[in-house]
Amino acid sequence: MADACRLFPWKDDQKALANELWNLMEMPHINDDVKTDALLKLVKSFIFVTVRGDVFSSGLLHFLAVLSIDEEMGRLREANDFSYMLAGVVYDTRIFAVEAILPSTERDRQDEEDDRNFLSIRERYLTDGGYSPMSKMISLLAYGKLIARDHGNQGSVLWDDDKKVVSLHGRKIPVTWFKSLVTGGITDAEKILWKKVM
Repeated sequence: MADACRLFPWKDDQKALANELWNLMEMPHINDDVKTDALLKLVKSFIFVTVRGDVFSSGLLHFLAVLSIDEEMGRLREANDFSYMLAGVVYDTRIFAVEAILPSTERDRQDEEDDRNFLSIRERYLTDGGYSPMSKMISLLAYGKLIARDHGNQGSVLWDDDKKVVSLHGRKIPVTWFKSLVTGGITDAEKILWKKVM
């Protein structure tokens, strides 16, 4: 993994933006809006770029390549074991992208011009079939979904015959644990509610 850090493909001012964000995060007295702006600048530098030829020249795709390594097994994760991670990164990337294009703090002032701008940027950087990191991620996700569908999984959650034990990926969990978890959650919620109300 040390090589993954050493070989990370910083582009333009990405490293400076990352350092700026890191420094701001370590300063508790700095306003959250300033930190959010720094985060969005950094995220934009990774999302709104084009990738031609060497896909690993994109920091985002390099990150996914490293994420796909199973350190324990010393090999790449199978599509079935990686797709859910990739789906999470795709989802988060979309959320960050929308916030960068249409900031939630300015929603009341946004108009049709902002909508057209969003659709234009979305078409170029956030859809499949282009030269963006998101396009590559969507293609990988579609491939992973195809592999997972054809994988023929045995269910990862199985009940025993008397319905008192759930087996999750082979690990046995007594149903009473779930009951105590729910009961504890309700009790904690009630305590919080009474503290706020009283």
